[in-house]
Amino acid sequence: MNELQFAEFLDGYRTNCSKDTLNHLARKGHAYTVMDQNSVKEGPGGSKLITMYPNADAGLPHTRPPNLICVPAYYNLTNETLLHECLHIHQRNQKSKWEAYFSKQGWVPVAESHVPERWRRRVRLNPDTLDSRFYAWENRYVPLPLFEREDRPDLRECVVRWWDQRSGGLLSEPPPSFVKAFGANHPQAEHPREVSAVNLSRQFRMSTWDELEAYVGKILS
Repeated sequence: MNELQFAEFLDGYRTNCSKDTLNHLARKGHAYTVMDQNSVKEGPGGSKLITMYPNADAGLPHTRPPNLICVPAYYNLTNETLLHECLHIHQRNQKSKWEAYFSKQGWVPVAESHVPERWRRRVRLNPDTLDSRFYAWENRYVPLPLFEREDRPDLRECVVRWWDQRSGGLLSEPPPSFVKAFGANHPQAEHPREVSAVNLSRQFRMSTWDELEAYVGKILS
């Protein structure tokens, strides 16, 4: 069993995509596999850097359990992007600590079955958030990364809409309290893991994994 097969055994990401109509269609024709036999290298903090085919998941970097950072071939992997993905691995491996941190920020987990099916079926699956797909900001507003087009879904053409659990409406703009906490026009407002990975990777420059552990440890304490 290779690294990607073991990751699939752990999270079922590709299986879930294949069972979901829009997510399956959005990945049609993608070669989700390693580039060649030299595509697996050691990464920071015991992670593994996997060089994928260029169109794997539309060329978007992502992580898989337990410690894989999947980067499409020819992708310009900056220090900020690498740190972003390292934070996702840390979030996965220290899940309870991050959940406590999100709770302090104002996030509340939401069961998948609670999200209306008419919206849930349009949500893009994200391997970095697959095990806890939905959260509500202030226990009210649930950000949903929706495919813009149902007839031709594209992983790179999604918009975040906010389901208001109180009114039942779908809002095109984040609530003012979210903007106050995390800033306007946040590039990945779809999930607290993404919000934190974006913000922290912009604030910190990692030289070693130990520095990252110490930095994150202070935030989560």
